[in-house]
Amino acid sequence: MRKVLLMSLTLGLLLALINPVSSVATTSLTEEATFLRHTESGPVLAQGEGLPQTGAIPLLPDPWVVWSRYLTDAIYNTASNTVDAHIFAGTYLNPPKEAALYASDGGGIPEWAYGGTEFYTDAGDAGFTLAAVDEDGGGVNVIKWTGPGNGTPDWSTSFAGYAVTSYGPIAVSDDGSTIAAIAAPPGTDAHLLLFDAGSGTPLIDYVASGLGFPRYVKINADGRYTAFIALATLVVFDRDLLEVRDQIYMGASNSALDISGDGDLLAYGWTSMRVMEWSGSSYQQLWSWATGGYYVTRIAISTDGSTMVSCWYDLAHTTIKVVVHDPTSSTPLWIYDYPYSSGVYQEAAADIDITDDGGYFIIGSWGDAENLNPEVHIFQRDETPHVYCTVDMPGSMFSVDIASDGTYATACGKHIHANVSGRGGDIVMIDTDISALPDVSIEIVPDTIPVRVPQGGSFGFTGTLKNNTNQPQVVDVWTMAMGPHWTKQIWGPFKQFYDLELAAGDSLGGHFYQRVPILAPLGWYDYIAYCGDYPSTIIDSCFFEIEVMPAALARGGAVGWVLTGSFHQSEDLVNVPSEFGLIGNYPNPFNAATTINYELPTVGHVKVEVYNILGEKVATLVNEKQQAGYKSVTWDASEVSSGIYFYRLTAGDISETKRMILVK
Repeated sequence: MRKVLLMSLTLGLLLALINPVSSVATTSLTEEATFLRHTESGPVLAQGEGLPQTGAIPLLPDPWVVWSRYLTDAIYNTASNTVDAHIFAGTYLNPPKEAALYASDGGGIPEWAYGGTEFYTDAGDAGFTLAAVDEDGGGVNVIKWTGPGNGTPDWSTSFAGYAVTSYGPIAVSDDGSTIAAIAAPPGTDAHLLLFDAGSGTPLIDYVASGLGFPRYVKINADGRYTAFIALATLVVFDRDLLEVRDQIYMGASNSALDISGDGDLLAYGWTSMRVMEWSGSSYQQLWSWATGGYYVTRIAISTDGSTMVSCWYDLAHTTIKVVVHDPTSSTPLWIYDYPYSSGVYQEAAADIDITDDGGYFIIGSWGDAENLNPEVHIFQRDETPHVYCTVDMPGSMFSVDIASDGTYATACGKHIHANVSGRGGDIVMIDTDISALPDVSIEIVPDTIPVRVPQGGSFGFTGTLKNNTNQPQVVDVWTMAMGPHWTKQIWGPFKQFYDLELAAGDSLGGHFYQRVPILAPLGWYDYIAYCGDYPSTIIDSCFFEIEVMPAALARGGAVGWVLTGSFHQSEDLVNVPSEFGLIGNYPNPFNAATTINYELPTVGHVKVEVYNILGEKVATLVNEKQQAGYKSVTWDASEVSSGIYFYRLTAGDISETKRMILVK
């Protein structure tokens, strides 16, 4: 387990961190604004003149949040989950500058707090080892506690003249046996300070001679192998042998790094992500992966080595690309793009953590000026992108952590956006309810991702209802939408399915089409399905995001939110249609854009083409191999004239044609 924050500072930018950009003279309180700077040799964090605050929101009541704590002046740096659902966190900038331990039932009030200057914290998953690096005017202090008590450290070791040049300077092994910290006297090479948790005497103060300043550190589950970055070189150190296991020149300086639970897998990168495996004598590259115009900022590998998640930024800072891999293959399992924002505030993934089995992972981000994207996302691995839940925070999240079994999570950071000059911090405890399956669960999966639908258009999705008990269950199902995101407006319910009966362990499923009103406000929405006893009791819910796009329909568009489809017994029929079919397009007639829906019972090469009344082909919308399932494609007809058009679906030897009318 580890807890780190954002990208590291170069030595040249460290002075900007030590000397804040502005202060409020009347209160002697410090304010700061942080920016991600893209350089030829890698990303760095720099402080500068803050941007104006726009679209500020409070922390709203959220069913996922167990408790929250708001500090008016200090900023939370790091937070880590540990034994018995405790949370260990550190703050900086203004009082209270402290490392504090929180209990799950404490309502956000610390069990104890230990004062200092600037704390970076981490904690063991299975062992109640709490550790912190506190940087003060005299140097760096490495401090260790054991669980609840009065906050008196077991030991504290000082390194006079050392400084922290990283936002990820400390890591504790999952079993709590080993503590690794990185620091260095200013202008010198990285020092690895390695401790057995039971003693304040370092096992070693290893100097990465000639490699450069310390940037980032991670540690494997039992603490034997520590991976750290010195400028642009990745070093893996063996605790038992007290020697370097291997070192790798990265080609650029970055903080995207993780090591697997057994220490045999490494992942790092910037313009591309490289995955390395221990061969018995050195780490050898398994594969690399890149996507044009994006740069990796955060990587997490599950303890069991089954799942790897990476987060990528674009130069405009308008989105985050989430990529999930099985480490044995360079082909992503799936890719998810956050809805695009304006880039007025930089959107970037600050931190990521993953459960031991790779089933769930959490991402904390800076957020955007339009408040399109919640700052905390918890994803379920699944076979397709699945946002399990989100928490919308007032400002930027710098640190997140999810329990090894996924039962709860933590997020903390700044009360306003990182790019805005100011102060104040938030920390929340999140009850994921992952381990406790509801009696009946519901899942909805869109036909295509991302879901972009014109005003008056429609989109398709598959819904599955499952009885997780050994007793019969009867539930209602209903669907609603919330959005656009910046409004939080509630729409629906669109349709209620009453008294659905499920035998013990049984499932019901169906395929559905949702029509969107012609006058629906533009923007991103959460489309939500609920099951329970309508409207008083919710047993479970599931959602995905849709974007309503402009389509100035002359006529024929949906007036309201209209849902068609039904649940039935055979789950096989839910996921794969029984026969080939061109369902139709909606809206029809249309102006500017329409969505064509079709069904494929088997995998094969598919074409969807559009012809005018003269038989001339005017567009090829699909020309590729597709899996069986329910499909849709949108035709943007803004560049063609009004009239009658025909669209043809061809799959193998089968084809079907239908008519549509474009009215401008």
